[in-house]
Amino acid sequence: TILRKSDDCIVASIQTIRTRWSHLPHDIRLVFIDEAHLLHKDHIRLMEFWSAIPFIGLSATPMTRALGRHFETLVRGPSIEQLMHSRSLVGKVIAYSPRHEAMKKLLATVKVQSGDYVKGDLANALNRKEIIGDLPVEWRKHAGGRQTVVFAVNIAHSKSIAEDFIAAGISAAHIDGTMPDEERDKIIADYRAGRVQVLSSVAVLAVGFDAPETGCVVLARPTLSEMLHIQQAGRGMRPFDGKEDLIILDHAGNCVRHGLPQFFEVPDLDDGRRKPKNKRHKKDKTIVCSNCGSV
Repeated sequence: TILRKSDDCIVASIQTIRTRWSHLPHDIRLVFIDEAHLLHKDHIRLMEFWSAIPFIGLSATPMTRALGRHFETLVRGPSIEQLMHSRSLVGKVIAYSPRHEAMKKLLATVKVQSGDYVKGDLANALNRKEIIGDLPVEWRKHAGGRQTVVFAVNIAHSKSIAEDFIAAGISAAHIDGTMPDEERDKIIADYRAGRVQVLSSVAVLAVGFDAPETGCVVLARPTLSEMLHIQQAGRGMRPFDGKEDLIILDHAGNCVRHGLPQFFEVPDLDDGRRKPKNKRHKKDKTIVCSNCGSV
């Protein structure tokens, strides 16, 4: 990519901007930052460099700590519930969390660091079928035939999940950020074409992945981050022809911990000094059916 000072509009990743800093035009009038909750240090550098220019951040989950130090005003758009009602998102979300009580007890022993569970400890704790359950069996029971994305704890866990599905006769694949672009592109193309039904990853699919045909999301990674929870659930909430609902198979207890995605409301911006107020208390009312595991 070549940045020309004569360009009227530049669309680029922050990494491209960083490596071509000296080629940036001098007459920029407005900057949009997509997925602003992933604010990079070079975004901040850009804000300082163009301090007189308005910056607009776009995010479904603007909940990053200290984000309010860099953005002064929060403009709330329609809620997830409103977008579902208008069918801008899928009309219904159905969630099952059959082992949330066992998961809750287990997680009490897992270390927490920087606001979330330590991955290594989490992976070791979850490497037991009696805790996380038999994913292919639960998938066939509640979501068989649906295009499905899975979120795992780490790469080894994700590969193991994909192997479990394959062993059960279900077409599945693992994907991660260390793969060559060509390999990742082929796997994603196979998923979108239906040749792969279940696509497992750690984080590479959590943000920006657009596959509206996804009708099921499997949560196999417990998280204390409500932001990550909403981003992961959101991978299956985009509308698609013939798609009436999204099924969430919550083997991590995240829907019980944070609430169903349709009840999410954007809290105030975090200024890094105080915990932002969140007017939502609906997650406190979340219960799980002891018979079927429905949330």
